[in-house]
Parts: sequence; C-alpha cells; structure tokens
Amino acid sequence: MNLNIFHKNSKTHYQLQRISLVGKTLLLQLMHYTNFLFLLTLVTLLALARFVWDAPHASDAISLIYLLSLPSYYVVLLVIISLPGIVLLVSRWSRMLIPVLAAAWLVFLIADIIVFDIYRFHINPFLIQMFIMDFKGMGLTLAMQLGALLILLVLIGLAFLLWFFAQKMGSRGFKISAVFFLLSVVIFAANQTIHIWADSYKHAKITRYTPLFPLYYPILAEESGREISRLLPSFFPPGMSSDAGNQFSAGEHINYPREIQCAASNKPANILMIVLESWQADTLNAQVMPTLNTLAQQSWLFTRHISGGNATVPGLFSLLYGLHPTYYEAFKVNPAQNPSLFTETLARQGYQTRVFSYSDLRRFDLSLLFFPKAKPEDMHLEKDAAMDVNDRRLVDQLIDSYRQAGNDTQPRFDFMFLGASHYPYTSPENFRKFMPVSENKSAHFLNKNIDAVPLKNDYFNSLNYLDSLFAEIETALKAKGQWDNTWVIVTSDHAEEFNENGLGFWGHGSNYTRWQTQPPLLIKPAHATAAKQETHFSTHQDVVPTLMTRVLGCKPADISTYANGTLLTELPETRKTVIASYMTSAYWIDGIIYDKSALGLSYRWGNLNELNDAKNTQHIQSLIKEESLFFRH
Repeated sequence: MNLNIFHKNSKTHYQLQRISLVGKTLLLQLMHYTNFLFLLTLVTLLALARFVWDAPHASDAISLIYLLSLPSYYVVLLVIISLPGIVLLVSRWSRMLIPVLAAAWLVFLIADIIVFDIYRFHINPFLIQMFIMDFKGMGLTLAMQLGALLILLVLIGLAFLLWFFAQKMGSRGFKISAVFFLLSVVIFAANQTIHIWADSYKHAKITRYTPLFPLYYPILAEESGREISRLLPSFFPPGMSSDAGNQFSAGEHINYPREIQCAASNKPANILMIVLESWQADTLNAQVMPTLNTLAQQSWLFTRHISGGNATVPGLFSLLYGLHPTYYEAFKVNPAQNPSLFTETLARQGYQTRVFSYSDLRRFDLSLLFFPKAKPEDMHLEKDAAMDVNDRRLVDQLIDSYRQAGNDTQPRFDFMFLGASHYPYTSPENFRKFMPVSENKSAHFLNKNIDAVPLKNDYFNSLNYLDSLFAEIETALKAKGQWDNTWVIVTSDHAEEFNENGLGFWGHGSNYTRWQTQPPLLIKPAHATAAKQETHFSTHQDVVPTLMTRVLGCKPADISTYANGTLLTELPETRKTVIASYMTSAYWIDGIIYDKSALGLSYRWGNLNELNDAKNTQHIQSLIKEESLFFRH
C-alpha cells in the first residue's frame, strides 16, 4: 500500500516537473520571440528611414515631433500583427516559419520603397500579383529578375540571422526589448494625439505626411480633436489651419495642375450640374423619368458611361476633378493646396458658385476640395429631414435664387446633389406610381435572393419624384430666360444594384460591374446644338476636360496637364480608366474589371459571373502611370 502511494507521488512529481519544464521552455521561447521582434523592428525602422528622409522638412516643433515619432506606429503595428505568431512557438519545426514570415515583411518593405520611388504610390495586392504572375509583362528584364531573387535571398538570410542573434540576447536583451516596446506605445499615443488634432483642424503641416508612408492609417476622431484642444490649448490650439498655403509647395508630394491656359469668353454660359444619388443607367426611360428622358433625346446622351467608382466620394471626386479617384487620399490631406482646378478656374473667370446638397459635403473634406471659393451663404446643405423632403427644400432654394433680382449679373455655376434615390428610396405619397412597394425595406439584408421588384419600385418612385423636381428647375430656368444660355449636366455619383448579377449584391460599394458603376450622363449644351446618342465609352473623368475646353476656353492640348480624361466630343474607340470604392480600386479596360484588392478578381463589367483570366498588361502599365502622373517624382 505504501509502495503504491510512493509510486503515485513519484508519478505526480514527474508530471509536475514535466509541466514546469514545458512552461519554462515556452517562456524562453516567448522571450526569444520578443527579442526577435525587437531586432526585426529595428530593421523595419531602418527601412522606413528612407520615407522619413524623403518627407518634407518639418515647419515647426510640433510637426517635427510628429514626423520623428511617426515610426512608433510601425512598432505598434508589428506587435499587433506578430501576436498570432505566438502559436508557432509550440514546435521547433513551426518556429522556423517565424523568420520566413519576417523575411516576407522585409521583402514587402523593400518592394514598396522601389514602387514608391517610381510611381509615388504604395504597393497594393494587384501589383504583387502582377509581379508574381507576369514578370515579362511588367517589363522586368532577366537582370532585374536575378537582382530581385538576390535581394530575396539576402532578406531571408537576414531574417534567420536575426532569429539566431535573438537567442543570444537572453534575459538582458528581453528587458531592453520590453522597455523599447513600452516606450513605443507611449510615443505612439502622443503621435496619434497630434494627428487627431491636426486632422480635426486641417493642419496640413501634419496631415501631408499620411500618403507618404506604407500601410499608414492614422486615427481619425474629429470630436476627440476638439477635446484635445480644450484640454491643451497652448500646445494644440483650436481653430482651422492657417498653415496650408504655398509654403508647403516646395518638395510637396503632389504636382497638380502642371500647366493650364484658359481664355474667358466675353459672353460666358452658365453651368448647372445635377447629381442624382445612386442612379442606375437603365432607369432613364419614359416610364420612370419622362422629363429627363425627353431632354436626353434632345441633348447629348452617353449610353455607356462609367462613374469614378461605386461610392459617393470616388464618384464625385472624379466628376469634379477629371482625375482618377485614387488621387483623392493624397489630395484630401491638404485640400487648401489642392482644390479642383475646374472650380478654381470658374472662380477666376468670375463665376458665382452655389451648392445645393442633401449630403454634408464637409465630411471627407469634399467642400474644401470642390468648392473652396463658394461663399458661406451660397452653401445650402439640407440633411436633417427625410431625403425627399431635403430635396424639395434644395430645389426651392435653387429656384428662389433664379428669381432674386440681380442674380444674372455674373455667370453662375450651380451644383446640386439630390438624395431621394439613395436607400431607403423615399418619395411623397402622391409619387407611389410603381406598385407593389416594399413592406420591409431591409428584408434583402436577411435574404439576399429576395424578390427585387417591391424594393426596386420604391427606387423607381424616388427617381420619378426627382424627375418632377428637375421639371420644375427647367421651367424656372426658361421663365428666367436662362435655359438656352446654360450648360445642363445630369448624372450620378454611382449606380445601384438590385441583385442583377444574381450573387446577392444590393446597393453599391461591393463590386465594380455596370450595375454599380454605370449611371446615366446627359448634357444639354448652351444654345442650339444637334442631339446625339454616344455609344463609345465615356467616363466621369471626361466631364471636366469637356467643360474646361468648351465653356472656359482652355486649350484641348493641355488636358493631360490637369486631367486623366478626354473630351466627350472625341471619345476613343477603346477605353481604359480607374474606378474605386472607399477601400479599394480597380482598372477598367475595354469592359474588363481588374480588381486591385487582395482578392484580385478579374471579370466582365457587364456580368460578375463571367470571370477573366487574361491580363492586358500594356494598358495596366499605362493606367499605373496615369495614377502617378500628378505626383512629384
């Protein structure tokens, strides 16, 4: 009996010793992993010094602190993305994957440095796929490929060398590593506090650094920025930036516009641009929109038009800049320095800009980018009521501005953004023409393959209502005697899908097929012109060059110095462009979508089910150059 007890106690003691040994081993491996992460971070910061070196010089103490503390973001980023790697410590075989993954990170950094030096934008999943799948198509010679292979081997060797040295650092190295990471978290908190304040008050001396660094997504919190100013007003003064002027032009990231020559007309025409939210091209017909359909038959109608994206911001940006929407992120960090050349030229030629929008364009810095010269009293933003009610108020305000005495003494540019056709598709009771309507407008969130007819009828009714509002605007312009002297442009920020692809997609922002990126475009030029239906592909990027040339007297030969589009009157036989969502973008080449997201899908614009395997490398390279055309190299 005593022997059995002794045997059990010995077995228990052995098991405890074994558990203790395993625990000590894991702790040693965790210490080793921390030391390795410390060494990898130092190499990362050394690579990032290339971006810091090229960044514009800090203009004052706070921007210097921000720039020097910015690398702490990457320390925190590496800590976060390395946490899942702890599970690899359980086996000596799985531990060998850790330096391999670290080498992949270093390869990404070196590749991004090269890409940014050439194109002035950062590497994305689509570029990675292109490099892997089509070396020759990307123009890489054999020598360049061998050089890339050599760099890859060197970085793999470096990663394993760091892994070896991390083992030699021991407990003393672990203490140094731990202190380093703790200090980095404190510095990161200070760095992001500065950015929150700067973004809230549009201090370009800080925000201009954002597009210069890879994978850099700083914290945005406008209300927190105001609170920071309230708590520390001496260091973070409240108020909008007064430092976003030309003192940052030297060495700045953006080179826009490069050149432009315009001659104002002695008898300038007015411009009325109306954007109807989420307007699908197929709805421009006599049943849904009789007034606009009639106007389309008498004007220029572009039957195969492509928006700048499947969401509002890229759509409006490309429409009012004539640039690919991928420029938006870089332009918005300093909107005071990079406003739309189109609206700036309007202001220089004496146009009065009036804005009527259901959406608060102050969000995403759109009003600062699009309409910096508009007077506060000419900014009409209605966003507090139902969208059809807001639209009613906006149209009344526009018509009232026509009726006011003295409003025809200078040319005018009116921009109107109406939102009844945005989900949940609202309209007054007397506009319920299409039936049945949806009893539960959110049912498609639960059942992606639900019958689309009721919800689409709601959509048709909202568009029918907007069509009636346009009829009132047309009547008011004719009564004022300004219809013939006004260029009228009617389009949308993007289109709207009702599961036409049969894959459960509704609304917008989820794919780049025509159902989400093909809105109507109709243009009524000033004075009598022949009606035409254009079947060549047109893009949002073409609208600004056309207006700059035909209305503002800018030379056609100068288009490439300020826009990525072409003239709507001279559309080419084949077409390529860039379209975007809020998070990703894609290349559109002759009806084929090349999605630049991590999925890397390629499919037909007309049907998401028709996948595409071939790549038009020549056109892709051309678009890559267009995306970097207005960056300094």
